[in-house]
Amino acid sequence: TTQLGAWLHERHGSNNLLVATEFVPQRARTLRTNLLRAGLSNTLTICTDGRNVGCRAAEAFDAVLVDVPCSGEGRIRASSAELEHWCTTGCTSFLERRRELQLQLLRSGWQALREGGV
Repeated sequence: TTQLGAWLHERHGSNNLLVATEFVPQRARTLRTNLLRAGLSNTLTICTDGRNVGCRAAEAFDAVLVDVPCSGEGRIRASSAELEHWCTTGCTSFLERRRELQLQLLRSGWQALREGGV
């Protein structure tokens, strides 16, 4: 998010608005603090479910960055307990739910992007 803000500032100066959404309130506060710390004052941080942004603000943005939550499977290398966890049957349903969430967030971001946007 801060990289997108810096990119916007570099190209458009202060004549832009970066809208950032975060579902978890504490993470939204941290995101806002980090944006301000990076010198990005033309920002609006909203604590909301990103899956709803596309329908609420269809084709409203020139640039969209969707940072979807990962599966966490990279932790398998960290310990044998993680590998054991990933071999359980409940893990399959978790991965299916995570995949669906990722797709919903990507679709919402795509819907929020203006034609010709990036």
